[in-house]
Amino acid sequence: MTDPGRVAVVGHGGPCSTITVDGTAAADGQSIGGTGHPTVGTIGGGCSVDNTQSPAFGLNDFTLTRTGCTLTSTGTTCGVAGSNTDYFRSSGALASYVWSGDIGSGSTDFSKVLTVNSCHSTSPSANCPHWAQGIGNPGGTGTNPVGLSQRLKVNSYKGVSWIGFSTEKTTGTQLILACKAGYTIPGTTITPCTATNAGWTGTVLPGIGGYASTLYEVGSTVLSTSTSTLAPASPAGGPYANCAAPIGSGSAYPNGGYDC
Repeated sequence: MTDPGRVAVVGHGGPCSTITVDGTAAADGQSIGGTGHPTVGTIGGGCSVDNTQSPAFGLNDFTLTRTGCTLTSTGTTCGVAGSNTDYFRSSGALASYVWSGDIGSGSTDFSKVLTVNSCHSTSPSANCPHWAQGIGNPGGTGTNPVGLSQRLKVNSYKGVSWIGFSTEKTTGTQLILACKAGYTIPGTTITPCTATNAGWTGTVLPGIGGYASTLYEVGSTVLSTSTSTLAPASPAGGPYANCAAPIGSGSAYPNGGYDC
Protein backbone atom coordinates (compact mmCIF):
# COMPACT_ATOMS: atom_id res chain seq x y z
CA MET A 1 0.00 0.00 0.00
CA THR A 2 1.43 3.38 -0.94
CA ASP A 3 -1.23 5.50 0.77
CA PRO A 4 -1.85 4.51 4.40
CA GLY A 5 -4.62 7.09 4.62
CA ARG A 6 -6.48 5.22 1.91
CA VAL A 7 -6.12 1.99 3.88
CA ALA A 8 -7.91 3.72 6.74
CA VAL A 9 -10.90 4.20 4.46
CA VAL A 10 -10.71 0.65 3.13
CA GLY A 11 -10.77 -0.96 6.56
CA HIS A 12 -13.08 -0.57 9.56
CA GLY A 13 -10.25 0.84 11.62
CA GLY A 14 -7.66 3.31 10.87
CA PRO A 15 -5.71 1.10 10.11
CA CYS A 16 -2.74 0.55 12.38
CA SER A 17 -3.18 3.08 15.15
CA THR A 18 -6.11 3.99 17.38
CA ILE A 19 -7.93 6.00 14.70
CA THR A 20 -11.43 4.75 13.97
CA VAL A 21 -13.11 5.25 10.59
CA ASP A 22 -16.84 4.72 10.16
CA GLY A 23 -18.08 2.39 7.46
CA THR A 24 -17.17 -0.98 6.09
CA ALA A 25 -15.15 -2.36 3.21
CA ALA A 26 -13.60 -5.54 1.91
CA ALA A 27 -10.65 -5.46 4.32
CA ASP A 28 -10.09 -4.73 8.01
CA GLY A 29 -7.04 -3.35 9.75
CA GLN A 30 -6.83 -5.95 12.54
CA SER A 31 -4.07 -6.18 15.11
CA ILE A 32 -1.41 -8.79 14.40
CA GLY A 33 -0.71 -8.98 18.14
CA GLY A 34 2.64 -9.01 19.88
CA THR A 35 4.54 -6.55 22.04
CA GLY A 36 3.16 -3.04 21.87
CA HIS A 37 0.11 -4.07 19.87
CA PRO A 38 -3.53 -4.44 20.88
CA THR A 39 -4.88 -7.96 21.35
CA VAL A 40 -4.64 -9.96 18.13
CA GLY A 41 -7.71 -9.43 15.96
CA THR A 42 -8.58 -6.01 17.40
CA ILE A 43 -10.00 -3.76 14.68
CA GLY A 44 -8.38 -0.35 14.37
CA GLY A 45 -4.88 -0.98 15.63
CA GLY A 46 -1.68 -2.94 15.24
CA CYS A 47 -1.80 -4.18 11.65
CA SER A 48 1.74 -2.99 10.95
CA VAL A 49 4.87 -4.39 12.59
CA ASP A 50 5.66 -1.11 14.41
CA ASN A 51 1.99 -0.31 15.16
CA THR A 52 1.96 2.88 13.08
CA GLN A 53 0.17 4.07 9.96
CA SER A 54 3.54 4.73 8.30
CA PRO A 55 5.91 1.81 9.02
CA ALA A 56 9.52 2.40 8.16
CA PHE A 57 10.89 0.99 4.90
CA GLY A 58 11.50 -2.75 5.11
CA LEU A 59 8.93 -3.48 7.82
CA ASN A 60 6.62 -5.39 5.47
CA ASP A 61 3.90 -2.73 5.20
CA PHE A 62 0.47 -3.80 6.51
CA THR A 63 -1.50 -6.93 7.29
CA LEU A 64 -5.10 -6.62 6.09
CA THR A 65 -7.80 -9.17 6.85
CA ARG A 66 -10.90 -9.87 4.76
CA THR A 67 -14.03 -8.51 6.40
CA GLY A 68 -15.90 -11.48 7.82
CA CYS A 69 -12.67 -13.10 9.01
CA THR A 70 -10.81 -12.62 12.30
CA LEU A 71 -7.13 -12.96 13.06
CA THR A 72 -6.37 -15.24 16.00
CA SER A 73 -3.19 -16.44 17.64
CA THR A 74 -3.47 -19.70 15.67
CA GLY A 75 -4.54 -18.34 12.27
CA THR A 76 -7.53 -16.77 10.56
CA THR A 77 -11.12 -17.83 11.07
CA CYS A 78 -13.89 -16.82 8.68
CA GLY A 79 -17.64 -16.62 9.09
CA VAL A 80 -20.53 -17.73 6.95
CA ALA A 81 -20.68 -16.36 3.40
CA GLY A 82 -23.47 -13.81 3.13
CA SER A 83 -23.98 -13.46 6.90
CA ASN A 84 -24.47 -10.11 8.60
CA THR A 85 -20.78 -10.08 9.64
CA ASP A 86 -19.71 -10.27 6.00
CA TYR A 87 -18.82 -7.25 3.88
CA PHE A 88 -22.06 -6.03 2.31
CA ARG A 89 -20.50 -6.20 -1.17
CA SER A 90 -18.88 -9.59 -0.64
CA SER A 91 -19.32 -12.59 -2.91
CA GLY A 92 -21.50 -14.20 -0.26
CA ALA A 93 -23.73 -11.14 -0.14
CA LEU A 94 -24.07 -11.18 -3.93
CA ALA A 95 -24.97 -14.88 -3.82
CA SER A 96 -27.66 -14.09 -1.23
CA TYR A 97 -28.94 -11.26 -3.40
CA VAL A 98 -29.24 -13.49 -6.46
CA TRP A 99 -30.96 -16.16 -4.35
CA SER A 100 -33.50 -13.63 -3.05
CA GLY A 101 -34.79 -13.01 -6.57
CA ASP A 102 -34.83 -9.25 -6.05
CA ILE A 103 -33.62 -7.08 -8.92
CA GLY A 104 -33.99 -3.46 -7.79
CA SER A 105 -37.53 -2.80 -8.99
CA GLY A 106 -39.81 -1.83 -6.13
CA SER A 107 -42.97 -3.34 -7.59
CA THR A 108 -41.33 -6.50 -8.92
CA ASP A 109 -39.44 -7.09 -5.70
CA PHE A 110 -42.55 -6.49 -3.63
CA SER A 111 -44.21 -9.34 -5.51
CA LYS A 112 -41.31 -11.59 -4.40
CA VAL A 113 -41.93 -10.55 -0.80
CA LEU A 114 -45.60 -11.50 -1.16
CA THR A 115 -44.64 -14.83 -2.73
CA VAL A 116 -42.21 -15.70 0.06
CA ASN A 117 -44.73 -14.62 2.69
CA SER A 118 -47.18 -17.10 1.19
CA CYS A 119 -44.76 -19.97 1.73
CA HIS A 120 -45.70 -20.36 5.39
CA SER A 121 -49.42 -19.97 4.74
CA THR A 122 -52.11 -22.54 4.04
CA SER A 123 -51.99 -21.54 0.36
CA PRO A 124 -48.29 -21.45 -0.57
CA SER A 125 -47.20 -20.30 -4.01
CA ALA A 126 -46.07 -22.97 -6.45
CA ASN A 127 -42.77 -21.03 -6.58
CA CYS A 128 -41.95 -21.60 -2.90
CA PRO A 129 -39.54 -24.55 -3.42
CA HIS A 130 -36.89 -22.05 -4.55
CA TRP A 131 -36.68 -20.39 -1.14
CA ALA A 132 -36.67 -23.79 0.63
CA GLN A 133 -32.99 -24.32 -0.25
CA GLY A 134 -29.96 -22.37 -1.47
CA ILE A 135 -27.71 -19.96 0.40
CA GLY A 136 -30.65 -18.33 2.14
CA ASN A 137 -31.93 -21.64 3.51
CA PRO A 138 -28.94 -24.01 3.73
CA GLY A 139 -28.81 -27.66 4.65
CA GLY A 140 -31.53 -30.25 4.58
CA THR A 141 -32.71 -32.07 1.49
CA GLY A 142 -34.28 -29.20 -0.43
CA THR A 143 -37.57 -28.89 1.41
CA ASN A 144 -36.66 -26.72 4.41
CA PRO A 145 -39.45 -24.60 5.90
CA VAL A 146 -39.51 -21.06 4.51
CA GLY A 147 -39.63 -19.03 7.68
CA LEU A 148 -38.93 -15.60 9.11
CA SER A 149 -35.23 -15.65 8.21
CA GLN A 150 -35.97 -16.18 4.52
CA ARG A 151 -38.74 -13.57 4.48
CA LEU A 152 -36.47 -11.01 6.12
CA LYS A 153 -33.65 -11.65 3.67
CA VAL A 154 -35.87 -11.21 0.62
CA ASN A 155 -37.42 -8.11 2.16
CA SER A 156 -34.01 -6.63 3.00
CA TYR A 157 -33.02 -6.53 -0.69
CA LYS A 158 -36.38 -5.19 -1.90
CA GLY A 159 -35.84 -2.22 -4.22
CA VAL A 160 -32.04 -2.59 -4.12
CA SER A 161 -30.14 -2.85 -7.39
CA TRP A 162 -26.76 -4.53 -6.96
CA ILE A 163 -25.44 -2.59 -9.95
CA GLY A 164 -27.22 0.73 -9.36
CA PHE A 165 -24.77 3.62 -9.10
CA SER A 166 -24.38 7.35 -8.73
CA THR A 167 -21.51 9.69 -9.55
CA GLU A 168 -20.83 13.39 -9.28
CA LYS A 169 -22.18 13.67 -12.85
CA THR A 170 -25.49 11.88 -12.24
CA THR A 171 -28.67 13.15 -10.63
CA GLY A 172 -29.36 10.60 -7.93
CA THR A 173 -28.86 6.86 -8.25
CA GLN A 174 -29.11 5.34 -11.71
CA LEU A 175 -31.61 2.48 -11.55
CA ILE A 176 -30.23 -0.48 -13.48
CA LEU A 177 -32.11 -3.71 -12.90
CA ALA A 178 -29.77 -6.40 -11.61
CA CYS A 179 -30.86 -9.30 -13.76
CA LYS A 180 -30.05 -11.00 -17.03
CA ALA A 181 -32.58 -11.30 -19.82
CA GLY A 182 -34.19 -14.73 -19.77
CA TYR A 183 -32.82 -15.81 -16.36
CA THR A 184 -35.52 -17.83 -14.63
CA ILE A 185 -35.22 -18.17 -10.87
CA PRO A 186 -34.57 -21.90 -10.32
CA GLY A 187 -37.61 -23.77 -9.03
CA THR A 188 -39.99 -21.04 -10.18
CA THR A 189 -41.73 -19.75 -13.27
CA ILE A 190 -40.43 -16.24 -12.52
CA THR A 191 -38.30 -14.60 -15.22
CA PRO A 192 -37.69 -11.09 -13.87
CA CYS A 193 -36.09 -9.45 -16.91
CA THR A 194 -36.42 -9.30 -20.67
CA ALA A 195 -34.01 -7.96 -23.27
CA THR A 196 -35.64 -4.54 -22.97
CA ASN A 197 -35.09 -3.98 -19.24
CA ALA A 198 -32.21 -6.24 -18.15
CA GLY A 199 -29.25 -4.31 -16.77
CA TRP A 200 -26.82 -7.17 -16.15
CA THR A 201 -25.27 -7.12 -19.63
CA GLY A 202 -21.82 -6.65 -21.11
CA THR A 203 -23.16 -3.76 -23.16
CA VAL A 204 -24.36 -1.85 -20.11
CA LEU A 205 -21.49 -2.85 -17.83
CA PRO A 206 -18.56 -4.33 -19.80
CA GLY A 207 -16.72 -7.12 -18.02
CA ILE A 208 -19.38 -7.72 -15.39
CA GLY A 209 -19.52 -11.45 -16.13
CA GLY A 210 -22.38 -13.88 -16.28
CA TYR A 211 -25.54 -14.08 -14.19
CA ALA A 212 -25.67 -16.02 -12.00
CA SER A 213 -21.88 -16.24 -11.71
CA THR A 214 -19.50 -18.59 -9.95
CA LEU A 215 -18.29 -16.61 -6.94
CA TYR A 216 -15.38 -17.00 -4.53
CA GLU A 217 -15.14 -16.31 -0.81
CA VAL A 218 -12.01 -18.01 0.45
CA GLY A 219 -12.18 -19.34 3.99
CA SER A 220 -15.96 -19.28 4.41
CA THR A 221 -17.82 -22.34 5.66
CA VAL A 222 -21.37 -23.30 6.59
CA LEU A 223 -22.56 -26.50 8.25
CA SER A 224 -18.89 -27.65 8.36
CA THR A 225 -18.67 -27.43 4.55
CA SER A 226 -16.31 -25.11 2.70
CA THR A 227 -18.01 -22.44 0.61
CA SER A 228 -14.82 -20.87 -0.72
CA THR A 229 -16.34 -21.49 -4.16
CA LEU A 230 -20.00 -20.53 -4.55
CA ALA A 231 -21.48 -22.23 -7.61
CA PRO A 232 -24.81 -21.23 -9.16
CA ALA A 233 -27.52 -23.67 -10.21
CA SER A 234 -26.37 -25.44 -13.35
CA PRO A 235 -26.64 -25.94 -16.16
CA ALA A 236 -28.25 -22.56 -16.78
CA GLY A 237 -31.95 -23.03 -17.43
CA GLY A 238 -31.93 -26.58 -16.02
CA PRO A 239 -32.32 -29.42 -15.50
CA TYR A 240 -30.34 -28.51 -12.40
CA ALA A 241 -27.87 -31.24 -11.54
CA ASN A 242 -26.59 -29.42 -8.45
CA CYS A 243 -29.91 -28.55 -6.81
CA ALA A 244 -31.89 -30.82 -4.53
CA ALA A 245 -35.35 -32.11 -5.41
CA PRO A 246 -37.90 -30.93 -6.30
CA ILE A 247 -35.84 -28.35 -8.22
CA GLY A 248 -33.04 -30.63 -9.39
CA SER A 249 -31.40 -34.02 -9.02
CA GLY A 250 -28.45 -33.17 -6.78
CA SER A 251 -27.79 -31.89 -3.27
CA ALA A 252 -28.92 -28.82 -1.37
CA TYR A 253 -26.58 -25.92 -0.60
CA PRO A 254 -23.81 -25.83 0.65
CA ASN A 255 -23.06 -28.90 -1.47
CA GLY A 256 -25.36 -27.62 -4.21
CA GLY A 257 -25.94 -24.33 -5.98
CA TYR A 258 -26.37 -21.14 -4.02
CA ASP A 259 -29.31 -19.88 -6.09
CA CYS A 260 -31.30 -23.13 -6.27
